[in-house]
Amino acid sequence: MVKLEKREIAAYLLLVETYGENSIVNIGNALDTLSIIMSRRIARKILKRLWKKGFLEKESLITYKIKPVKESFKKYLIPYIAQRIKKNLKSRNIEAKVYIINECIDIELASNSTNLQQLAKLRIPRFIRFTYSS
Repeated sequence: MVKLEKREIAAYLLLVETYGENSIVNIGNALDTLSIIMSRRIARKILKRLWKKGFLEKESLITYKIKPVKESFKKYLIPYIAQRIKKNLKSRNIEAKVYIINECIDIELASNSTNLQQLAKLRIPRFIRFTYSS
């Protein structure tokens, strides 16, 4: 997982607050907005990084769509959360396979896994699903 830097978060926040979520912004206007905290050269690189990390969507060569905050962070953090779940289950001696499918985390538990009572007590978000293999 590539680290998200403070500069990138600050740039994304400025864009969201200036233009709003789901709005389409011209690259020149975005560079003008970001020039308050960084040079235009650095701002161009930050826009490219935000696009690669899923916070912006390219509409054309000169326009970006600003993706919603929740959707952006969810897409960015789901692989990390899946990795942490896998490590945590392994440390609890629970046999499981963890998959990411359509921005959801699927956890396939072996039916012979012990310590499943621990999982039954947990409150689980909607994007995490459990299945049991035979």
